Amino acid sequence: MLNFWTALRRQVTACATYCTGAQPQVKAKKTTFGPLSDKDRIFTNLYGRHDWRLKGALRRGNWYKTKEILLKGHNWLINEVKMSGLRGRGGAGFPSGMKWSFMNKPGDGSCSSGVDWMNAMMWRFVRGEAAISEIDMIWELSKQIEGHTICALGDGAAWPVQGLIRHFRPDMEARIAQYNKNTPRQTDIEII
Repeated sequence: MLNFWTALRRQVTACATYCTGAQPQVKAKKTTFGPLSDKDRIFTNLYGRHDWRLKGALRRGNWYKTKEILLKGHNWLINEVKMSGLRGRGGAGFPSGMKWSFMNKPGDGSCSSGVDWMNAMMWRFVRGEAAISEIDMIWELSKQIEGHTICALGDGAAWPVQGLIRHFRPDMEARIAQYNKNTPRQTDIEII
């Protein structure tokens, strides 16, 4: 059985690696089902019949060319959405590209800043260097991000953190206590 901390380290590394596109992406095997072509397919594992892990998703063609799209920058992406004419699903049908242009730009306090902070804190947990009070701190941070941002990155980053704390808090506290026993620290961080 895989050690919990090894699995966590692999998950954090995989997220960081694939979100930045550091590893080559695998092109999916082409298949045809009715009139819908593979390039138009959104949910490639809707019923969970295939491998649900990241490597399985890459084999099915998910994440294909994601790095190239991200490297073009947020302005290019917003202009593409504007030109597509995509509209929101609300009653007003507000243009999605227009709504996205109102979002915070990268690095100016948007959800990506909170996600970066959460990522840094998670790595401290992986190494065992975090304080026990940081468990509550990262829980509160994830709750502030979840449902309060326009982009899906916020929710997508907050939910795994919440699940980890919900199901493995005793393991996290034990790992921190083990680290503190081997490397004493001056004081625990207090939440204001």
